[in-house]
Amino acid sequence: MQLKKYFSLIALSVLSWMSLSAQPGKQDTTISFKASGVCVQCKQRIQKSLKIKGVQSASWDVDSKMVTVTYAPSIVSEDQLQETVASVGHDTEKRKAKDEVYKALPECCHYREMVDDKQMEMADTTANTNDIRGIVIATVNGETKSLAGASISWVGTNQGTVSNPHGEFLLPKNNITDKLVVSYSGFKTDTVSVSGLQDIQITLSKNESLSNIVVTARQRPTYIDGRNPFR
Repeated sequence: MQLKKYFSLIALSVLSWMSLSAQPGKQDTTISFKASGVCVQCKQRIQKSLKIKGVQSASWDVDSKMVTVTYAPSIVSEDQLQETVASVGHDTEKRKAKDEVYKALPECCHYREMVDDKQMEMADTTANTNDIRGIVIATVNGETKSLAGASISWVGTNQGTVSNPHGEFLLPKNNITDKLVVSYSGFKTDTVSVSGLQDIQITLSKNESLSNIVVTARQRPTYIDGRNPFR
């Protein structure tokens, strides 16, 4: 009788263990950490990198730069998650991407070259004739929007930058050329002359459009903020 009771207890223990094992996600946890990036390509790259064993879901927000991950700590650690993101070229709170990996990213994803709002505001108050500054915009479905992550570089050089979240950029003048190459995913890449200009607005056209790129001078004040990006 006691032997039968003993085996019954073992059977119940096994059934309980199987029941818990059959409920995935019971011991999962969700965390968020910052990962640098600029555009939709960055989002796709970061999220794809986190499709690893132990991760249930991962999402990166372009605006907040935060990655939200639901994962099993018994399989993968938070440090490993951040290392994984850094391994594809995106700096995180605890890990920095290797320079060679970062430089191999598409130009529109070069977040380290982006100027921030404070730098742009300072450029407004200290007119530096050695800098070209401006904004990259486009008209999409009848609505004018700034293009964050647009690539701007001097023709024939490796000197360039990418536009910030408001579409703005700041770039030292080049003594060799006065022509800029401007590109953005889904839009026509073109070369523009900025001779005699210092503060410019560049309007890109969609790939299917036959119209040319438009470059115009801007009047100060030119600081652009998130509330009123085109004042």
